[in-house]
Amino acid sequence: MNTAVSILILIAAFTWLLMLIAGCCIGVWLVWRRRGIRQWIAHFDHGLEREERARAAFQRRHRFRP
Repeated sequence: MNTAVSILILIAAFTWLLMLIAGCCIGVWLVWRRRGIRQWIAHFDHGLEREERARAAFQRRHRFRP
């Protein structure tokens, strides 16, 4: 009896996890379709490029010599 209950709880937890993953995937897909995530990623990449250019300019101005 105790083993059967443990197995049922394990199956229920696994099913709940699968449904949670499926729901998250559907939500991400819907947002992606509305171009929200694509624009966010583009802005994030732009910020990284700007930060990299600023770092390169700083290192050019301040050459670290031993």
